[in-house]
Amino acid sequence: MATITETQKDELKEKAEKIDRDMETKADEIDRRLNGK
Repeated sequence: MATITETQKDELKEKAEKIDRDMETKADEIDRRLNGK
């Protein structure tokens, strides 16, 4: 089993948070498109 360093843990957390933000942005975009018609 590979050990994860604190640095790697922080990097993964940052990546996950960025993905969450990107998905929220995309969802907002889709909402605007659907409601904008």
